[in-house]
Amino acid sequence: YEINLDGLWQKIRKVVLAALFSAQGKIPFQPNSFELFGFDVMLDANLKVWLLEVNASPSLGIQTPLDQHVKKQLICDVLRLVDPCQYDRKAL
Repeated sequence: YEINLDGLWQKIRKVVLAALFSAQGKIPFQPNSFELFGFDVMLDANLKVWLLEVNASPSLGIQTPLDQHVKKQLICDVLRLVDPCQYDRKAL
């Protein structure tokens, strides 16, 4: 059968946002840093999204070709989102 990937991602986003909203008072505000959360979700036979767990600071270790593919892109996306300032290390 055909899967509506855009609709599926929308369901996953809703679950992730609901989890973040429910825990927002417990996540400390740190203006000079950021936190990466890992959301483990499962899909049932009807494509319902189930949140299994949320990991603070999930492992970015690369042990398989799938890890290489997923985590390399994740790191690139995080750095693009954070947009760190460039600096001259020698000037420090």
